[in-house]
Parts: sequence; structure tokens; C-alpha cells
Amino acid sequence: MKEENDYKPKAHEIYELFNKQDYRCFVTGNKFTKKNVDIGHIIPMSKGGKHEFENLCLFDKAFTGLKRYYTVDEIKEILKEVFTHEQK
Repeated sequence: MKEENDYKPKAHEIYELFNKQDYRCFVTGNKFTKKNVDIGHIIPMSKGGKHEFENLCLFDKAFTGLKRYYTVDEIKEILKEVFTHEQK
């Protein structure tokens, strides 16, 4: 029996994500380059997300550390706080 953590997305699934996301980052909506794309969980495993295809997304590598612990909505809130602080 395979463990849940043994799942590895297949090439056709990754291409499916690229098409589903229109080759854009799940967090920012920016177009990917060959060097800035990473794969991760929509709901982080640290917050109960599952390691399965339905919970995967592609995003800019700049968010790799954040996506491990925060949802997209939480990342947006953090960025709002940074932006607000910079405007003071």
C-alpha cells in the first residue's frame, strides 16, 4: 500500500496545472519563466492540506518558503502589512 506522502505528480499532471493556471503564478498571476516556477500545496500540509493532485498549484519560487506554512490568503495579508508599513 502506498503512503500518502509517496505521491509524485506525473509530467502530464504538471502540464495540466500549467494549462489550468494559464502559465501564471497561483499567488501573483504573473507569467512564469523557465527559472521561476515551483510546485506546492494550495492548502499547506502544515494546515491539514493533503499531498494529492487536487491540492497542488504552481507558483513563483520566491514564495517557496511562505507556501509551506501559509495559504495564499495569508500571504496576501502579510504582503498588505508590508506594503502598508512601507507607505508610512
